[in-house]
Amino acid sequence: MQFKIIRSEKNIVAESFFKFAQEYKNLTDGNNNPIFSRAWIVDPKKEHIAMKEAIKMGIPTICLTDTDCDPDLVDVCVPGNDDAIRAIRLFLN
Repeated sequence: MQFKIIRSEKNIVAESFFKFAQEYKNLTDGNNNPIFSRAWIVDPKKEHIAMKEAIKMGIPTICLTDTDCDPDLVDVCVPGNDDAIRAIRLFLN
């Protein structure tokens, strides 16, 4: 069964895709290399999607990890309390 898309729906989809592509086109350089040098992540267990994206793009990760996180997935592991505001400020500054 095939669905037919009317012209106005097609234009809406094309316009939203064009906006998305314009917004995120600068995430890689011309050789398809990421422009980010590293990713700073607090609590890699909670931010598992960011970890997967960084690994997929080949970006080294520096993570503030607690005892409940897996340090094998992290490139540079900084042990600390990822729930405390003071520890996060110290880590990011």
